[in-house]
Amino acid sequence: RCKAALTGIIARYLEWCGGDLELPGPAADSRFQWVMSHIEENLARHISVDELAAIACLQKNYFIGQFRQIFGVPPIRYLLLRRIGLAKDLLARSEASVSEIASRTGFGDVFHFSRSFKEHTGFSPSAWRMLGGTGKTV
Repeated sequence: RCKAALTGIIARYLEWCGGDLELPGPAADSRFQWVMSHIEENLARHISVDELAAIACLQKNYFIGQFRQIFGVPPIRYLLLRRIGLAKDLLARSEASVSEIASRTGFGDVFHFSRSFKEHTGFSPSAWRMLGGTGKTV
């Protein structure tokens, strides 16, 4: 009950501040907060599910199920979507080259990055940048 009350207080505070952070549901515990922090701090490098499961102190298959239940997608998909989201932001807001952005978002090479980016957005990274990072034609 105490954990639920604290989560409610934090959620109300974030709403009051205008924050748009989504907190995991009540099934989540601090183990997944550590996992999310690790993901954010290490997006530029390869992160394995085994590594994330070890951080959460859970067996790999159980971890995958719990992660999917809490966040709605499996961990590998979450990583990919998070990397694509960061790349979209970097393309729209920075002058960094596509290959530099590929490296900063944890893709092994620019070709894999471009293919994944286009698969998820419908645009090449260069086209996304030319459209102002909105994905909408002007």
